[in-house]
Amino acid sequence: LDASHLGLNQLYPTLPATWPSKMGKAISCQVRSYWEDTPDVKSEWRQSNSYWAGIEAEDVAVVDESADFYKLELSSTVPFVCRGGAQRAGQCYVDVPLAFDAYEDDVSVADACHVRFYADKWSHADHRIRADAILVAVKDGQWDGNKHMVINFGQITHAPLTFNIPHIFHGYKPQFNIQVRTVDSIEATCTSSGDPHFVTFDELTGDWRKQLHVILPGEFLFYKSTKRPFEVHSRQRRCRWDFDISCNCGVAILERNDAVIVDYCHRTSPIIKYKTATGGPLSPGVIVSRDSNGRYIRVTMPSGAYVEVNV
Repeated sequence: LDASHLGLNQLYPTLPATWPSKMGKAISCQVRSYWEDTPDVKSEWRQSNSYWAGIEAEDVAVVDESADFYKLELSSTVPFVCRGGAQRAGQCYVDVPLAFDAYEDDVSVADACHVRFYADKWSHADHRIRADAILVAVKDGQWDGNKHMVINFGQITHAPLTFNIPHIFHGYKPQFNIQVRTVDSIEATCTSSGDPHFVTFDELTGDWRKQLHVILPGEFLFYKSTKRPFEVHSRQRRCRWDFDISCNCGVAILERNDAVIVDYCHRTSPIIKYKTATGGPLSPGVIVSRDSNGRYIRVTMPSGAYVEVNV
C-alpha cells in the first residue's frame, strides 16, 4: 500500500502539502472495464468492499491491582516499510504514543508510554501487525476505590521513505480512546533478601537484572507510603562470610504511633522491641507472631499491612 494513495501530507514545513492522510478511515476502490476496440463503451463502476486502514484496539480494559499486569493488544491493519537499511536490519517500526487523561498515578505502562509495531511482524494469515502494551495497576496498599480513566493516542511521527515520499503512518493520530478501569486491591508485596536484592511491588518477572541491589551497610528507608502514615526501615551490616557485601540484620515497622523493631545485628537470635510515640501500650490490632524456633517472625499492623522476617 503506497502512501501516495492515502492523501495529503507534508514532509517538511518549507514544502507544500502533497496529499491528505486517509489513515484511520475505511478505504475502497472502484473499477470498470471496456474492450480495446471500443474504449468509449465502458461498464458500470464496481465498488470493492471497504477495508479499515489504521490502528485498532479493544474498547475497555480492566486492570486489577492484585494481578501482575494486563496485556492491552493493539493491531495495525496496514503493513508498512522503512527507509533502506532499517528495513533489512529488522529495525523498521512505528511507535504509537499513549497518554492517560486522569488518575495517571493509578496505572502505568510497564515498558514505555507507547506501543511499538514492527514491520516484520505482519501476519499474512489475519492481515494484522499485533503489538502489546503492558498495563500495571499501581499497588498503593490501600482501599481508595476503583478508578476510571481514558487512554488517548498521540500523533505518530516517522522519518520519510525518501525526500518526497512520507511514511504511511506519519501524521496519523488514532481518533478513538480506550476506557480503563482499575480494580482496587489491598495486597501487594516487595522483598529484600540475600546481600540484599530487592524485588519491588511492580516488578513483574523476578528477573535478577530488574531487581535493586544495595551492598553498602547502613540504615535505609525500605518503604514509605505516600497515602498514609506507614513505613518500613531496614538495617544492613557487613555479612559474616564476606565483608565486601552487606546483609539484612534489622527492620523497624512504623504505623502511626506504633513501632515494632526486629534486631538481629549483633546477636545469634533476633530480639523484638516495641515503642510508641506516647510511651504507652501498642494500639489494638498490632500482632507479632513467631514460629517455635524463633526464626520466622510476622508483624501485622492495625491497617492489615504486615512484614515477614525470616532469619
